[in-house]
Amino acid sequence: MAGDTMKRLGRFIEYLPASEEPLSADVYFLAGERYGYLFDVGSSVEALEAIRAVEKEKVVILSHFHRDHTGNVEKLDFAKLYVGDLTAEKLGTGTVVGEPVVIRDGIVLDILPAKYPQGAEKQLIQAVPGRQVPSGALPAAVGC
Repeated sequence: MAGDTMKRLGRFIEYLPASEEPLSADVYFLAGERYGYLFDVGSSVEALEAIRAVEKEKVVILSHFHRDHTGNVEKLDFAKLYVGDLTAEKLGTGTVVGEPVVIRDGIVLDILPAKYPQGAEKQLIQAVPGRQVPSGALPAAVGC
């Protein structure tokens, strides 16, 4: 899965950094035993080629509906697409994550429902270190 521009974050995680021309979000690759999990799919040709190089059947998780995160989704074959309700409305497809989804496939993925990216970040902070970010505050307020 790793190419020259891919960055390894751990044994099971790599990512393709975002680009500005064309605007394309970071794309994360998580290697399960059965599936290749993609968090966001970007919009660049480089992201599309990296995703297509994943040999396993793909499961896509989209953070939100902005084109730089979702642009390649209609060009891909995948077994499952997890989205938030606004993303499902904008794209017209996907399984809406309304409750936490836990996937066990040699790795454990907890997909948390969120309305917007900052909400997802706050939920992640509550789920992992168990800290509550006060309304209107930034994660730094609780040491994250």
